[in-house]
Amino acid sequence: MGPAEVGKRFGVPITSDTGTRRYNIAPLDPVLTLVSEDGTPAPRIMRWGLLPAWAIGKNLSYELINARLEGLRDTGKYAGIAPEIEHRALMPATGYFEWKHFEDSQMRPLPYYYHLEGEEPFAFPAICTEATVNGVKIQSASLLTCSAQANEIAAAVHHRMPVLLTHKQAQQAWLDPTLSGREALAVCEPLPDGRLRVQAANPAINKPGATTERPELLAAP
Repeated sequence: MGPAEVGKRFGVPITSDTGTRRYNIAPLDPVLTLVSEDGTPAPRIMRWGLLPAWAIGKNLSYELINARLEGLRDTGKYAGIAPEIEHRALMPATGYFEWKHFEDSQMRPLPYYYHLEGEEPFAFPAICTEATVNGVKIQSASLLTCSAQANEIAAAVHHRMPVLLTHKQAQQAWLDPTLSGREALAVCEPLPDGRLRVQAANPAINKPGATTERPELLAAP
């Protein structure tokens, strides 16, 4: 998904390719996000992996890449951060990868690529924050996940799945400054089976550096 498509779909000006046209984004990589700036969507490049101020210096990066929707609803916070408007962001995407692991340790995990029909753009709702490390401000985010129990296609590979906001109204609600955190969380639900598509992907997607325009990675070898 290029900058023009992102701009048209989400109503935000994207002035460069930065953060777009990438088929494989790994934890701690920079990722394109959209935040509410005076009630208007604005692009930001953030680190995937929440870095709250209390976590600086701790080896917690990989533990804070996904925020459990259930936990947010129960406690009103994730890693001590409430999902109020200053901490809400969208991550535009056209798909995501999940790995199927087997009981037999001799069998190599296999990647699967999930997307909507026609690879229609959607957005992951995310929790974001800003921390200062050695005088440098770092903006970071964790995407929301939910149980895959209600989606047989996703559950066949993993018991969890990311929350996907596929309708423009839901995306707008997540960035609506007039909605409280709990009101915004109400738009986050597991995606029904009928909307999700899946295909086997190339295991090479797991290699460091396979992060840019590599469409061949979206199909099994």
